[in-house]
Amino acid sequence: MNSQSRMTLHVYRIAADGARTDLGRSTLHVDEPYTSPADTDPPCRCPRCVREREQGESGEAA
Repeated sequence: MNSQSRMTLHVYRIAADGARTDLGRSTLHVDEPYTSPADTDPPCRCPRCVREREQGESGEAA
C-alpha cells in the first residue's frame, strides 16, 4: 500500500455574527507545490503572502 501524506485545507470567512462562509477547499499532497485554495478579499496579510506579492510586482516591472 502506497501511502502519501496529504492534507485538506478548508478556507472560511467568519462574519461578526458568527456566520461561516465557505470560500474554498484544497487537498495538498506532500510532493506538490502549495497553491492558495481561495482568493481572499481583502488579500492575505501574512508575511509570506505580502512578500510573494511584493516579489511578483517587482518581477512584472522587469
